[in-house]
Amino acid sequence: MKNKWKLMLGILGLFAIIAVLVQYKYTEEDRTRIDKQVIAISINGEIVREINEDDIREKNSEEFIAYVRSSGKAPKKNTYKGVQLTELLDKEDLLNLEQVNVKGADSFWVALSKEQINIKKNVYIVYEKNGEKLKDRESGGEGPYQLVIRKDPFSQYWCKYVVEVDCIYENN
Repeated sequence: MKNKWKLMLGILGLFAIIAVLVQYKYTEEDRTRIDKQVIAISINGEIVREINEDDIREKNSEEFIAYVRSSGKAPKKNTYKGVQLTELLDKEDLLNLEQVNVKGADSFWVALSKEQINIKKNVYIVYEKNGEKLKDRESGGEGPYQLVIRKDPFSQYWCKYVVEVDCIYENN
């Protein structure tokens, strides 16, 4: 019985190690997007265009305060600069949009409903934090782009290293 528990714990430990290693390995495509500092915009999984920092800065950039909250730690106040997600999707038909999936290069995905992204001053793609351009993971940062949801009470649906925004449409 004791050996059975040791074996189970060993197997669980291996799965945990593999999960961590897989999570932090960029795909070649994502690594290229991080290096080029672009975000792919896709519709139902098909990439239709890429946007870069110049494209993002052309939109209505805003500076705002948001609090990063981690369990067991006091909230940390930061000033971010970026654009509302709906500003980046202005070329897409937002009326028929069912949801938006935001992907980070670390394979973390956040699914947002059309109701969530249509809340004014809530869902942003940011490129600056506290007056400095976001750095990539290798440089100790969260960028070059990060999804920030201001009304997320624990910052758990924020997405670092954003490389793709996939628009999912109804009836497709």
